[in-house]
Amino acid sequence: QSMEYALDIETKGVTEYPRFPVETLVEGGGDCEDTGILMASLLDIMGYNVSLIMLPNHLAVGVAVNAIGVHWVHENVTYFYLETTAPGWEVGEVPPEHDSEEATLQPVDRMPFLAYTWTASRKNNRVTVRFHVTSEGSIAAEGYLLWLAVEDQDGVILAETYSGYLDLAYGEETWLTLKVMGPRRERQRLVMGVKDPEGETGFLSYSEYYTSS
Repeated sequence: QSMEYALDIETKGVTEYPRFPVETLVEGGGDCEDTGILMASLLDIMGYNVSLIMLPNHLAVGVAVNAIGVHWVHENVTYFYLETTAPGWEVGEVPPEHDSEEATLQPVDRMPFLAYTWTASRKNNRVTVRFHVTSEGSIAAEGYLLWLAVEDQDGVILAETYSGYLDLAYGEETWLTLKVMGPRRERQRLVMGVKDPEGETGFLSYSEYYTSS
């Protein structure tokens, strides 16, 4: 919790850059995704049953311990919320801005994990996004898709597209390109993420808002 919080755009020059745990240690911090993955890795090595708690714009850790407070039950295991981005939060305490948000849990011990970085170029209302995808989970990532969409300021999806199915073993990587076309002369932004075989989309990242000509 004492690590320095820093946005990826400030430290890496890209909107989303999931760090390996050792990167977060060496660099002394990162965003919620980075410190959450580091904490989950440390607890997993120590023998705790842990999960990643994915919220709409946040990531925290779930840990199966004897505690009180906010928790979720996933496949008969109770995971208590653990915040990693600021000091003072006890197990089971959730920052108010995330208290009412819906969460998706991904247990760490058998979790595929696709990390991605991206760059985008735009010509009028057509956007081309180049993705670099790496498989960093403990098991192969099979049946996953990358999702790319355009949304307005109210969060309404205006256009979307998907990649083909990805099947990557641990350590494998791939490059792919997706294109999407939003409406002209409307304020909008890109939103992207990873869709799992159950149809859940997580690890979202966003561009800045723009208005196409």
